[in-house]
Amino acid sequence: MTVTTEAPEGGLNHVYFNRGVAASQEFARRFGNVRPDESDPDDPKWEWLSRGLYEGMVSFVEEAGAGDKLRVCAYEFRYLPFLKVLKAAIDRGSISR
Repeated sequence: MTVTTEAPEGGLNHVYFNRGVAASQEFARRFGNVRPDESDPDDPKWEWLSRGLYEGMVSFVEEAGAGDKLRVCAYEFRYLPFLKVLKAAIDRGSISR
């Protein structure tokens, strides 16, 4: 069976689906079931797991302008590279805490 989806970018909304739990068997096959290195944002495992989600989140935050307010709801909120993106937006006054 072949499943296709729309492109994540385009139109009014952007919708991304990361690989997460649904791809655990493929992750184990590709990467030997070794966790991504949390101290290395360039670890290729992160990009594979993200499937564009991280890049889309960064782009969205970086497009925030003065006076914009972003509300972030996250199941697990400890990925340091993204926390740094949010902090940079706060520091430049694009978003308020």
